[in-house]
Amino acid sequence: MPVNPAPVPLSVAAASNSSPLRVRAWLDHLRVMSELPYPSLALMPSIVALLRERLDAVFASYGWVHGEQLEPEAFWVERIHESAMRWFQEHFREVHDDVPLRAMVQSDGDIIRQVTSRPDYVHNPLHAGVLITYGVRWVCCLPFFGAQGNVHGFLHLYRAEHQPLFSDDDQALLRRARTAVGPIDRGHGPYRQLPPAHRQRVSSARLVFDRHGRMRSRTENALPMLFLANVPRMGVLDWACFDTQVLPEAVRAPMQAWMKESVAGGSRTWTVEMTWGTFEFIADRMLPVAGAPAGS
Repeated sequence: MPVNPAPVPLSVAAASNSSPLRVRAWLDHLRVMSELPYPSLALMPSIVALLRERLDAVFASYGWVHGEQLEPEAFWVERIHESAMRWFQEHFREVHDDVPLRAMVQSDGDIIRQVTSRPDYVHNPLHAGVLITYGVRWVCCLPFFGAQGNVHGFLHLYRAEHQPLFSDDDQALLRRARTAVGPIDRGHGPYRQLPPAHRQRVSSARLVFDRHGRMRSRTENALPMLFLANVPRMGVLDWACFDTQVLPEAVRAPMQAWMKESVAGGSRTWTVEMTWGTFEFIADRMLPVAGAPAGS
């Protein structure tokens, strides 16, 4: 028989978003998230979203690295438009070489706040080529670590120019969050020993392509799903493309061939099995619309 919860004092019910109780609940949420039986490629987009919301950032990114030289391995960003994607494809190696990763580790992220708060940072190629197009100005960063104490990756949070600069308190809260998350990809924890269970449909997204493979639209939740379905790796931003390149390699060629068939209407399904879920790509041909341009 369910037990009614104890009444909540008015002072707690009306607590602010930054109250100690709410912060503790947020940290506990992060702790549970990090212990789920999935690799960080599946978990970090959700963890990053929780960090971004708490720190009142416009958007966030996370870059995985490996080895003593901190070589880039994969990259996730919550928002990306086509010109930014093209810029990254052309300049990601220059950006990596220009970003002081070693100094970011030694300063525990503080150097990014220092560099990006300087007036001359507006002339930095990354700011001038990408960040300004999002209307963001202030950046903070924090390195995360793996099970062996090695650097696992770097979180970046971005705020608009009209927002306050990231403060020492913001950086301290991020460090508390990192402690709650613990070592990434550590492979153990109470929730990593769960028995097998049936998979359930979690969410769906819609992509619209023309017959030439050009993406015409996508729903807002498509980006993280495409990131997971593409086995992301650095230098390959397939998941952020604006054409059929966005489709996983196992699906791309057969779907492209099917799209080029001249038969109107019809539906096909392709399935991609991943460690963190099953992705179904259900393609429906749209019937021609009277008056539409030829080839659309």
